[in-house]
Amino acid sequence: MAVTDPERHHLYEALKTHLGAASADTLMNLIPPAGRADVATKADLAATKADLSAEIAGLRGEMTAGFAEVRTEIAGLRADMAEDLASVRADLLRTFGTWLFASQAGVITAVAVLFAVLR
Repeated sequence: MAVTDPERHHLYEALKTHLGAASADTLMNLIPPAGRADVATKADLAATKADLSAEIAGLRGEMTAGFAEVRTEIAGLRADMAEDLASVRADLLRTFGTWLFASQAGVITAVAVLFAVLR
């Protein structure tokens, strides 16, 4: 049975009359304002702790799975970048070879023309 505020106040006044204001205040502060059913027990705390531990373990599992996906994605990106870099390197070598060949052909042509003119 829950104690109402008027009943609680009546008890306080009776205690104040018999024990004095300081003692009545101390005693009323020791008695919870709600019924005992509202007070958490050790079993309640243990159940809450178990629930929280299970929740944390589940979240840890989800995060670990998420990290594995991220690692896989990063590894794929690294492979793609290595492939792209190899392609760029091959294109640069091909372009350099073409320009080198063209410039040498131009030099040889210029030397041949000069040789022909000067002869």
